[in-house]
Amino acid sequence: TPPAADHISAAQLLQQSLKEAATSTPAPTETPRRWQAPLRNITVLQAYDAEKMVLNGTTGIWAIHDAVDLQCSPGEKILAMSDGIVLASGNDKLNGAWLLIDHGDGIEALYAGMAVTGAYIPGDEVRMGSAIGYAGHGPADETDLSSHLHLRITQNGHSIDPFTLW
Repeated sequence: TPPAADHISAAQLLQQSLKEAATSTPAPTETPRRWQAPLRNITVLQAYDAEKMVLNGTTGIWAIHDAVDLQCSPGEKILAMSDGIVLASGNDKLNGAWLLIDHGDGIEALYAGMAVTGAYIPGDEVRMGSAIGYAGHGPADETDLSSHLHLRITQNGHSIDPFTLW
């Protein structure tokens, strides 16, 4: 823009141009995180309920079930629900093979009851839809149920219903 008067300096013109650009440039918008189900077909064996106690058919103990149990066939691929970073992994008597993945926005997912994980270690990146493991029979304290993925989601440390994501 040419100066309106001869007394405007180049620095003032630059400042004016930057100010105009800042007010005319739209603010960037955040792309919403995309989600998908961790299995190709979804059948709920035991629903999420963080409010009422349910009787565990294996242990006989009343407890809150703040996860969802999704039926699957042994060996079926378990898929990452969204992009993320593996926080922890393991294989123990209670949970079977499991992965804890940070999916961003304060959301962490525990995928448990698998036969094997995809050899992920803490710090590994996962992409939505990638195979992160293979179905087992579920956690040891849920052997009364058929083969399933035990999926527990937390957001900022509080459990949430996985179905609110996808």
